[in-house]
This record gives sequence, structure tokens and C-alpha cells, in this order.
Amino acid sequence: MKQTRRFLMPVEGWDPGAMEEWLVYQAARGWMPVSFGVWYAKFRRSQPRTCRARLEPLREEDNQAQAARKELYEDLGWTSPADMTDYRVWYCADPDAPELYTDPESLSWAWKKQLRRDRWNAGGTLVLLGIQMLAAMAVLMWSAGRNWVDLLVHYLDLPWLFVLAAVPFFLCMMALRLRGTIRTGRRLKRDGTLPHTGPWRKNRRRTALLVGGTWIFLVMLVLAVLLPKVTARSIDLDALGEPLPCVSLSALDAAAGSGAERSSVQIKSTFLAPEYVQIMESAGEVRVNTRFDRLRFASLARALYGEQLEDARKSNPRGAWSVLDRPGFDRLALMTEEDRSILVACRDRTVLYVYADGIDDLSAHLDDYAAILEKFQ
Repeated sequence: MKQTRRFLMPVEGWDPGAMEEWLVYQAARGWMPVSFGVWYAKFRRSQPRTCRARLEPLREEDNQAQAARKELYEDLGWTSPADMTDYRVWYCADPDAPELYTDPESLSWAWKKQLRRDRWNAGGTLVLLGIQMLAAMAVLMWSAGRNWVDLLVHYLDLPWLFVLAAVPFFLCMMALRLRGTIRTGRRLKRDGTLPHTGPWRKNRRRTALLVGGTWIFLVMLVLAVLLPKVTARSIDLDALGEPLPCVSLSALDAAAGSGAERSSVQIKSTFLAPEYVQIMESAGEVRVNTRFDRLRFASLARALYGEQLEDARKSNPRGAWSVLDRPGFDRLALMTEEDRSILVACRDRTVLYVYADGIDDLSAHLDDYAAILEKFQ
């Protein structure tokens, strides 16, 4: 039979009564503590016993004073098998032995500094998380400008969405800890006592939620960093055997297409855009950049279309724009400007953006683009 075992603790320093009741429960089951970590405690098997357990905040004192106080407590019937971060754990099996602190003033003096430290730690962490969240939002606003749909669709994959959602979760946990610390301090000041029982099962469930959330947060953070590198791939157009959602340069301009100098394809997949393809072809002064998105929701496709159209209009204010109502498209806009043309279109969940430099008109190929939107739904 295993003689040592690790148990998840009800980690709530501001609720010492719950921790004490949990330690009493463990002693009754035959487990005595050996050491305490952040979330887990190591116990050794012993004889089941009925006893009291108390937490005492550690003091800043020299070794001689510590030894003298330990000797005094042991004379009263208390023993300390282990320390818990900021606390010393004491056990007593004698029901007639006096408490460690028998008057409110000494109890308040012993706990006042520890509770103040807990308030500062919880409050500081809460402020730090809030500043980090505001800073992250500022960076996103600065980097995205007004392209929120593009950011959401192409960059904020499921792991990033989880990471962003986890920040309010940790803020809530720190707020609960700060509130609990303040309430404990107020009770000590009002009544001069602290409870020796508490909802340790509820606190341990909260600890399990915090531990699980932290691990999932870390895993999602790693995935968020690595996933774009895994899902995105760039290949040469000639090496790709699968059909592409584009009208090729050779079809748009036979003369330029026959002498194509550079061609590449970038394929990427995110949670909201299962298929994102960018095809680039160029020959001399003629260049064609095609971007195709197949999204999960038609509403996102319409929003992305509107954002791309607005950006294209701002980038080409002197171009002649026309919005067409044509079968095969839910929305369609064309721009011509000297030797440059742009097409922005969407249908159901797909969006198509074509930028052609050196080609003055794309209207002759609208049927081809409509067929692409229908085929790659």
C-alpha cells in the first residue's frame, strides 16, 4: 500500500477555517501532511485520529524565538509536521488543550500582517491582469486599425479566442480572492475570532477549476503561437495539382500568362475560415493577387466583403467604382483605374478579392468568378 500521496488543496488563504477543516478531515482518514506546494500537498499514511488543526501565519523572528515558541506550543500539546507557504500547520489531539491564541488581541496581531499581505497580493495581481488586458486590447486596436473582421477571421483562431476569454476568468478569480481576504479581515476586526470550519469542498472545486483552467490556458497559448505555422503553407503554383479558386493570369491576359515569371500559393486554415487561399502571379508589369475565403458563417462573409471593399476604396480613391447586381453573386463591386482593376465579391460563405495590376478590366470574366464562388462553397 502506498505510504505517501498527493492531494489537491482547497487553496484559499483568506479562508483558513476551510483549510483547517480539510486538514482535520484528512487526519481522520489517516493522512498527515509532509509538505505543501502551490496547489497540491504531500501526505504520509498514519493512524486515523481525531484532532484539531490550526494555521498560524509565519512570523519574522530569529531562530531562537522560533524554537522557544515551538517548545511552548509543544508543551501545550500542539505539534507542527509541516509549513504551508506563509503558514505553519499545527495539530493537537488533546481536546482539553488550550488554543494557540486565547485572546482576540493576540489573534488579531498574529493575522493582521498576513491578511494585509494577502490583500496586496490579490489586489496587485488584479490590477496587473487588468493592465495586461487593456494593453492587449490597445495592441489589437493599433495593429488591426478598423480591420476587425480580418483580424478575427485570419488571426484569432480558437486557441487565441480561448486565451482572450481566459483573462476575464482569472480577473474574476482574483476579485473573489480579494473580496474574501477583505471579509476575513473585517470579521477578525469585528468579532476578534476566526472560524475553524469552512466550505473546503467548494474551495477545492474552485482550485480544481483554477488548475485546469491554467493548464488549458498554457496549452492553448502554445497552440495559438504554433498553429499558424502548422496550418499555413506556401508552395509554387506549378507544383500544386489541386484546382484553385482563381482565374489564372493566362486566362486574364494570354500574352502575359504565357511568360509568367513568378507564381506562388499560400494556403491557411483557421477556426472561422476553414479555407483561406492567396494566389499571386506576375509577368513583367502584370500582376494578379487573388484572395479567397471560405468562412463558417455567411454573416462573416458579408462583413469581410464590406471591410475589404472599404479598404480597397480608401486605397484607390481615384478609381471608378461600380456596385453590380448580377446572378451568381450576393454582392459584387468592380473598380477600374488606368491599368489597374479590382474585384470584390461574395456569395453565401465565400469571399473573393482580386487585385490586377496591368489589366484594366475584369468584367469580361464575371461568369468565371461566379463559377468559382459556386464551386468552392
